[in-house]
Amino acid sequence: MKLPVKKPLLSFLFLLAALTCLAQGVPALEQLKADPVLVKCMLNGFEASLPIATDMFPYYRWNDLRDFYTARCNSNK
Repeated sequence: MKLPVKKPLLSFLFLLAALTCLAQGVPALEQLKADPVLVKCMLNGFEASLPIATDMFPYYRWNDLRDFYTARCNSNK
């Protein structure tokens, strides 16, 4: 199998890491995509609150966090 990558060593290492994860029982990428990604914000080692609505503090959904900061960055242009 030929990988269309300019750095074959990195491709090999990525493939090796993926196979290792599968051998250890780490869930497949499709299953990881189905689960929500949660983000925990820390400031100097302590949990930090953000101006985003969440029902599981101190964790925030990645999509909510990304949308909030994308809108904030776009409003400063």
